[in-house]
Amino acid sequence: MEAIASKKNAAGNEVVIVQIDKDKDEGQSVIRVAEINQGKHKKLIDFTFHESRGDKSRIDAIKSASRVLDIVTKPSDKTSEFAFEKGDENER
Repeated sequence: MEAIASKKNAAGNEVVIVQIDKDKDEGQSVIRVAEINQGKHKKLIDFTFHESRGDKSRIDAIKSASRVLDIVTKPSDKTSEFAFEKGDENER
């Protein structure tokens, strides 16, 4: 499995996008976003596409995986702080 793209997350682990060919007969494949921790892949999410539908299906799966990659590799200082303002007490 060769990575299509990779970035480091806040914990210092590499998060990768890889393509996995699951079933050649059906033409079904998977674009997977996975975190590599101590040499092991931990699946975060899979995007299934069909080779028979052409490159557009694969490109759409890669675009979706790229969005996930961007979110999970954001610096933690930008995602961990939330400020709440006092309102009319109808907050949920």
